[in-house]
Amino acid sequence: MSACIRRLALSSDIIIQGHRIELGELKLNVYTVMGAHDNLQVSFNDSSASFLNQSWSVFFSSLGIQ
Repeated sequence: MSACIRRLALSSDIIIQGHRIELGELKLNVYTVMGAHDNLQVSFNDSSASFLNQSWSVFFSSLGIQ
């Protein structure tokens, strides 16, 4: 895992997965992030959908997206 990611202060219910991907000559480390309580089976516009254990509207608002 990246040293930058190891230094992040994350709550215990946040999951980070690292993936090594090769695309031809290109070798990448890709990280996925999700909340332990996120329902991965619903669309983002479902009323029960969340990202990092918070509703999408709260997440978008925290980024300044309306």
